[in-house]
Amino acid sequence: MKNIFNGKRFMALLQNEALDLCSQYLKIILIGACVFLAISLLFIASGNDNHMIYERLRYVISYMFIFGSMLLAPFQLYKRYNHKTHGVNYFMLPASQTEKWLSMFFYCVIVMPVVAILAFALIDLCLYPFYPWTEKSLWSLYDTVASSDILTILAIQSIFFLGNIWFKRSKLQKTIMVIIILMVAYTALMSVLGKVAGSGEIIEMNQFSLSLSFGNLLDIIPQTWRIVIQTIIFLVAPVGLWIVSFIKMQKQEL
Repeated sequence: MKNIFNGKRFMALLQNEALDLCSQYLKIILIGACVFLAISLLFIASGNDNHMIYERLRYVISYMFIFGSMLLAPFQLYKRYNHKTHGVNYFMLPASQTEKWLSMFFYCVIVMPVVAILAFALIDLCLYPFYPWTEKSLWSLYDTVASSDILTILAIQSIFFLGNIWFKRSKLQKTIMVIIILMVAYTALMSVLGKVAGSGEIIEMNQFSLSLSFGNLLDIIPQTWRIVIQTIIFLVAPVGLWIVSFIKMQKQEL
């Protein structure tokens, strides 16, 4: 379709995909709700009234739920892309590749985290009457999911986003392999830089937050370089991968 962008056509595509993807969103929410409900009820039934333990438990569950749903969103919501049969139907939709990419970006990168966070907050609201303590903060999720966590998830999701568009078969498996290779290369690079800089522990893994930090390396380099590294990881790399995915979709239109 030669017309790159048409507002009415794009809005029609958003509406049609909203109806098609509704069941997928509900499936993701239902899975998350069942897991969180089961774990919460088991904790309550155990009679443990340790507030801090449950806070940490909620942190892990919420982080994994939001993190997992965002990463799997491209494959779950748009698994038909590049498919032998369903991919043809998607390619023949009355919309340009630009509009399809914008719609995919909107539902995976913007809508999915909002749905995940609101779903978790709603589940937490429903379980609140059953908590064995009354001082429990109902909206501590906002403290749980920090802005740095969201940026980390978006950075990793951009790889999954490109993998869903780039690969035709075994998309998830190939994308995970790419991430493993990048992690190995990144770890090796950090180890070399750490030895050169005289730093000890380079990577610090927190079993509760499931977060990856630069450890002592960022502490010993100047603030300017720290900002440069964070800008590359959280801004330049994701935007670059989104641009590559956009170009890839444009080429498939030719």
